[in-house]
Amino acid sequence: MRKLTSRQQPSYNDPIISELDPDAPLRQGKGLMSEDEENERKLLRQIFMYLRMGDLKGAQQVCRDTNNYWRAASISGKLGQSQVDEGKSVNGLWRKMCFGLCRQAQMDRFERAIYGVVCGDLDSVLPVCESWEDWMWAHFNAVWMWKVDEQARQDGGKGDGVIGNFEGVTADVILERLHNSASEKVKYDLPSPGKKVLILVGKQSIRSAVLSVI
Repeated sequence: MRKLTSRQQPSYNDPIISELDPDAPLRQGKGLMSEDEENERKLLRQIFMYLRMGDLKGAQQVCRDTNNYWRAASISGKLGQSQVDEGKSVNGLWRKMCFGLCRQAQMDRFERAIYGVVCGDLDSVLPVCESWEDWMWAHFNAVWMWKVDEQARQDGGKGDGVIGNFEGVTADVILERLHNSASEKVKYDLPSPGKKVLILVGKQSIRSAVLSVI
């Protein structure tokens, strides 16, 4: 937001935000200068790609390197498999806040996807998926987080962070969804029948996730 600091006092009808805090675009319903907006989009895409690789620490470091410390903190609640194995649970309030952000239509689609990944919302992540691998990863990420929440509830937790309902959604169901996807690229690029596919969520493979593509 370098250019904003040099602007004169904006008028009421100015389409550019007049304050520099992170919530200004949502609060004022305005955007950034075109150059700032492009830089912001590149940053958001980079953060998403780190999350796509399962590298939460890398995503947070990118935030810090660009002085987006608040953003690094905002995605810090996502758990990894090792933390789940240790019995840690997701903060339900944090999860709800992320869900609320990923459903803000006026936000950049990559920013919505970032919060969708960390809270387990599928619908906000799919729009930025470019391949069948991305689509499948997005589905498994959402299902995995839902299962973690369900397990927490069964173990006596509040379960107030549960997002979506993936009851009965198996690997076969996900593959069927990909075959029926509205994206021609996804359907065209799917592996041929009989090929084995190893699904990865981050750097951890999902147990029993070696599948026969139907």
